[in-house]
Amino acid sequence: RALAAASVPTISAVGHETDISLTDLVADVRAPTPSVAAEAALPDRGEVVGMTTALAQRLASGLSSHTTLGRERLARTTDRLTGAMSNLVENRKAVLHRLGVQLDALSPLKVARDVTGRVLKQTGDFTPGMDFRLTVSDGEVAARSVTKEPGNNGG
Repeated sequence: RALAAASVPTISAVGHETDISLTDLVADVRAPTPSVAAEAALPDRGEVVGMTTALAQRLASGLSSHTTLGRERLARTTDRLTGAMSNLVENRKAVLHRLGVQLDALSPLKVARDVTGRVLKQTGDFTPGMDFRLTVSDGEVAARSVTKEPGNNGG
């Protein structure tokens, strides 16, 4: 009863091949001799070493392939991130340049005004012989339009 109730696996090996004992009937495994029971209970050292070596090789191979895959994914992500950052920087540079040009166009140092103070922005705002004031870095200059030459806007 104690053997049948045991929670660990049991091997019965009485040693008399012709005899059958009660332990033979309730044990998990029956061996004809104690030597055979020992062999059944303990695996072959060579087999264990072989299995361990094979498992170690499989583990190393799996880790290597996962590492390689991770490295490739990281490289692709780095390339995409670098490209996205470059595009973002270039877009921001273009916006900054455009805003700088717009701001420069509104600079009070680049303004021509007629005698009433109206800002003259296009060649069409000038007539030959027209007096105007030109703002420069250290003050204003009185000026007169001599001729009108068409610009990029066809004026």
